[in-house]
Amino acid sequence: MTDPNTIPLPVAASIQDHLDRIEREHGVRVLFACESGSRAWGFASPDSDFDVRFIYVHPRDWYLSIEQRRDVIEVPISDELDIAGWDLRKALGLMRGGNATLVEWLGSPHVYREAAGFRDAASALANCTYRRDRSYEHYRALATKQLAHARVTDPVRIKKFLYALRSSLAGQWCVERAEQPPMRLADLADAMVLDVQERKEIDGLIKAKATLMEKDGYAVPSDLVAALDERLARLDAASVDRVEPASVELFDGFLREWASSVAVQERGAV
Repeated sequence: MTDPNTIPLPVAASIQDHLDRIEREHGVRVLFACESGSRAWGFASPDSDFDVRFIYVHPRDWYLSIEQRRDVIEVPISDELDIAGWDLRKALGLMRGGNATLVEWLGSPHVYREAAGFRDAASALANCTYRRDRSYEHYRALATKQLAHARVTDPVRIKKFLYALRSSLAGQWCVERAEQPPMRLADLADAMVLDVQERKEIDGLIKAKATLMEKDGYAVPSDLVAALDERLARLDAASVDRVEPASVELFDGFLREWASSVAVQERGAV
């Protein structure tokens, strides 16, 4: 059986075509595009869609306007592809605010496109301006919400349970470690789950998810649900010291550098 966490070549080619079309139609440059959903987290189903997220930049003069312009590009969702991206200025503002989702993108194991050096530069900026407190708050709230969704059905839904489990482990990571949490559930579990039996059962869920269609039912073991409840209770009781946002100048300099790179390319093409 094909591993559902891999990206089939025809799908990757279709994604590249969409990114090319986005650049042509919107007059932008895609700096980075990656997989952001369950395939990047390591627990996709055979019929999981592909969640493509990207960061793009306009030529520098686009930013020299008093007009408020749209800073998101979205492609109509199909049965297979969900493609959306943020303008670089928006992405940097969110990074300064401690947006954990954006940082996850930079750590994705599946990269569809990258301007030379962009991921390393953006990751370095994210690392030196990391707001651990905001990531903790994000993952704690997300885990609680996702577990509530998982409990809507009986038995507990495996997809939402794994979402909640991953978020809770990322939150635990934020409490215990100063660096950003890894993206893959298995990596988080390796570091955060110390009980050998619980770790084996989590592996069993991940393997089962790889064989189940998105709508298939699956009974999550009650002891895993209880363990997640306990982990969330500990997360709620924890605290992480507040981290002040980094200087705006750091992010402005990054924006100017990469917006200028587009202008240089345009002049070189004439």
